[in-house]
Amino acid sequence: MGLTDLHPEIEGTPFLEYIYQGPQFSYHTLKHGYEVPFGYFYTSNISMSKQKLIDIGLFDEDFKYAAFEDVEIGYRLYKTGFKIIYDQDAVTYHYHKSDLQSFIKRHILVGQSAIILYKKHPELKDWWLGMDSLANPIFRNQFL
Repeated sequence: MGLTDLHPEIEGTPFLEYIYQGPQFSYHTLKHGYEVPFGYFYTSNISMSKQKLIDIGLFDEDFKYAAFEDVEIGYRLYKTGFKIIYDQDAVTYHYHKSDLQSFIKRHILVGQSAIILYKKHPELKDWWLGMDSLANPIFRNQFL
């Protein structure tokens, strides 16, 4: 898996820098040449055998938005022993302008996709999704 960065034609802003350093990608936490967790299976810049994807069943079409569909397939691959190695020199660019409004709209969809991920893989609830720390259990259980 390589680095996905903001396209040079898009003017960087403190908000975009925040997104790329935190909630969107968090590449700054990765080390070149090292294995990274399945949650970094970012399909914006990853390469692998087509046959491996066919073997595990391709993308799950229950995910209607570009949110957690890649993490979900990354998790299924992880369970087979698949390893993701980070290569900071394999760079691609995201050509997505984003502001606070579009970020909020996207994260509403991210939340909907997180519920789909949880229903498919409830074992990720605490370990990866961190759902127990999000809300009162009574509210959370009614929501899910």
